[in-house]
Amino acid sequence: MADDSFEDEMNTSVFPRQSTARVLVVEDDAHLRAMLVERLRRDAFEVIEAVSGDDALTLLSYPFTDRPLDVDLLILDHRMPGITGLEIARMLRVSGDATPVLLITAFPDQKLRAEAAALDVHMLPKPFQLERFSDAATQTLLAS
Repeated sequence: MADDSFEDEMNTSVFPRQSTARVLVVEDDAHLRAMLVERLRRDAFEVIEAVSGDDALTLLSYPFTDRPLDVDLLILDHRMPGITGLEIARMLRVSGDATPVLLITAFPDQKLRAEAAALDVHMLPKPFQLERFSDAATQTLLAS
């Protein structure tokens, strides 16, 4: 007998998707990154992956060029080796970049929540179900 709960979890949510939306997912955990990327692709997003904050900055070409990677949504893990997700968001905001950001973290303390809110960064605490992740990504994109 098949496990229907997993299949149901992989179905897309009821939120409308923007099939042209390009998302950069930055997550150092390969297994979690693969699940997030697969879910977003099932939700009809175009997805680009990065394994670290430093890799994300290289992809975004920040601040080294006037032709950065054009993305509609950034999904950033907070705690990664090197630069954190919130530090990336801070750099972008200081440069005038208002790209919507969804910060995912297993450590959503009050200080981090306040810093994220001050930068207009949405936050999703780990662990989360993929359905909740899809909804948070869409809500973050549509809130911009």
